[in-house]
Amino acid sequence: MLFFSYPSGKYTPAVIATLEANGYLGAVTTQYGTTHKSSALYELRRVRIRGSDTLETFAQKVALP
Repeated sequence: MLFFSYPSGKYTPAVIATLEANGYLGAVTTQYGTTHKSSALYELRRVRIRGSDTLETFAQKVALP
């Protein structure tokens, strides 16, 4: 696997170190956001997309600020 999703969005520096040591390239949190830092690949933010979203609402949610 290349990426990890933290259960319930909870993680610690020790968890991040374990993921790095086991070859994961990054991990996603449950925190909202559309921008990321290359220095925080184990704390990637997400945007919730629902099945009821239209193409227009999807585009609005993922639009960069």
